[in-house]
Amino acid sequence: MGIISKQSSRTSLIGFLGVAIGALSVMFVYPYDRDLYGYLQYVFSYAYLLGLLLSFGSLGLIVKFYPVFLSKKIQGFFPLVLSIISTSVIAVTLFILLLKPYVYNAFEFLNFNIQVIEESQGTIYILAILLIFVIAFNLHASNFNRTIIPTILFELLHKLALPLIILASLYQLIGSDKVDYFYLFFWLLVLVLFVIYLRKINALEIKKPQFREIPRELKKEIGVFMLYSGLNQLGSSLVSKIDMIMIAVLISFTDNGTYGILLFMSNIIDIPIRSINQIASPVVSKSIESNDMENVEQIYQKSSLNALIFGLLLFVLLWSILPDLFKIMPRSDDMIQYVWVFFFLGIGKLVDMAFSVNGFIIIYSKYFRYNLLFLGILAVANIVLNYWLIQEKGILGAAIATAFSIVSFNIVKLIFIWKKLRLWPFTKQTFLVVGLGTLLIFAANFAPSLNNAFLDITLKSTMLPLIFYGGLKLLKVEAEVIFQFERIISGIFRMTYKK
Repeated sequence: MGIISKQSSRTSLIGFLGVAIGALSVMFVYPYDRDLYGYLQYVFSYAYLLGLLLSFGSLGLIVKFYPVFLSKKIQGFFPLVLSIISTSVIAVTLFILLLKPYVYNAFEFLNFNIQVIEESQGTIYILAILLIFVIAFNLHASNFNRTIIPTILFELLHKLALPLIILASLYQLIGSDKVDYFYLFFWLLVLVLFVIYLRKINALEIKKPQFREIPRELKKEIGVFMLYSGLNQLGSSLVSKIDMIMIAVLISFTDNGTYGILLFMSNIIDIPIRSINQIASPVVSKSIESNDMENVEQIYQKSSLNALIFGLLLFVLLWSILPDLFKIMPRSDDMIQYVWVFFFLGIGKLVDMAFSVNGFIIIYSKYFRYNLLFLGILAVANIVLNYWLIQEKGILGAAIATAFSIVSFNIVKLIFIWKKLRLWPFTKQTFLVVGLGTLLIFAANFAPSLNNAFLDITLKSTMLPLIFYGGLKLLKVEAEVIFQFERIISGIFRMTYKK
């Protein structure tokens, strides 16, 4: 097994460990202090977006142009990128300071909680700077095919730190006024560990950037890429982060914490599509490059069907056991009223999975610039809808806004790809799976109750997948995910028989 295979498989295991830690935290830690959890989610989401704005596309240079500088034997690549990032941060910061009075007037006009923004602005700005350089070091490590330790530092440690900080505050080991300091110290520690790690693998070159040796054409390419990458990253992140920010400034941190718990649960649904995209993305790129559009359509349809089957099963399962999960979660008496928040967030995930690799098809085609246009429209629509619906319906409004934006975004891309490339992701089997999933959702509502949350979860988690599998076989649906499931079950039976 090569280094990339080893790194990717081990990184996946770390990812699953992170999901497990996150699930335990959502179930048994965050409900104890949804207000603090909502605050930390707000701070991280805001800082992440601000970091993308401050760095404005310069982070994307790290992976994009490292091979170029290597092939041209131009030294000092990483110090050069760090200097570009630093210059961008300073320039954008000065620009924001000039606009600050006008921005705050706009916030007041929109009825945002100015006190919340003012009290946390220092923490958010410092965290944004820390995140910029943590992400930069993380990306640079990937240039050396190193993903295991960076994933632990950037993702796993954060999933551990968040519940520990909340527990420390809960048991009064740290005061509420010290939480910001501990959170910032954690990210500073992560940054220091990244520096130590990069030095250890000889990835932190201390050489003066050879800016004069960079060809003029390459400088121009870097500038254009920064602009496109910056807008692209900011647009996509606005879609995924804006709800956590607007709930906090329009309602409360407690509501934001409740929303965060349900958002985590819905995020479980699209875990399979991440690995599918990782596999399908380079194949789509190569097929479009060689003008093999027949293969692109096959990938488009197969990835859609496989993702939909897996996503529907997870959605139905989580939807059916959600009331039982609330029963075993601490301080969750009021959570049952928010089940529809999960429903709409889950529908958004499912639609995104069903439309599969449409984004990659546009990005890797000659129409790649349209993806930025679509993202911009989506971001603006998401902000407007969140602002309106959060005030009308609270966190349910945020879920509806997010779902509607995702559905609309995917429909626009679907129509565009059909008009320009004559590619279509859906087949007869797609509609059979959707019909079966819909029936299963209704059937789950009539599942017998054993009057014990743990037993009900066990029963539903066993019966629903079996019913779903039986329905797929009855309808003669053929998909790789079904064959994989059968191979796993067959392997388990063989091992049991041998014993």
